[in-house]
Amino acid sequence: MNKIETVFVLALLLFASVLNAQKLRHIKSDKYEGVIFLQFPQNTMEYVPREGLKNLFVPTDHEIDLAETKIENTIKRLVSDYQKNDPDIKIECDIPKDLVKYKRHYYGYLSKKEKIISILLFNDSSIERWDKRQVIAEDGGCSFIYLKYSITNDKIFNFYMKY
Repeated sequence: MNKIETVFVLALLLFASVLNAQKLRHIKSDKYEGVIFLQFPQNTMEYVPREGLKNLFVPTDHEIDLAETKIENTIKRLVSDYQKNDPDIKIECDIPKDLVKYKRHYYGYLSKKEKIISILLFNDSSIERWDKRQVIAEDGGCSFIYLKYSITNDKIFNFYMKY
């Protein structure tokens, strides 16, 4: 291998390691803690439209804060409406009260003319390295909640609890 090829390969390896190092960013406040991912995990593909997978973006801290404020202000109604839509579901936890205990994973994508943040909230202390890797929602009940926030319309939608 000549010098130019060697330099090119080293530069490519450096570039790949930088990209790999930027796959997540930790965010924390007194009301929430989570990780912003640059790509969607396989287990959430069903919650993201195909065009969203092609148009990913990294939400800013301000955009996450807007989403979290909206969640905090609407969580009681979201849980109540969810339970009304499926009366067989018996929610045996106080999600609004425990909201600060839930960790979050954030994924941003563009859909049509909307900027959307897809959010996984989970309250399972047995999950190791949740801040280093994507969590697979295997349990149900109050442990895992999915929802989406439209930055464009300041609206929460697709609220879903894994039961």
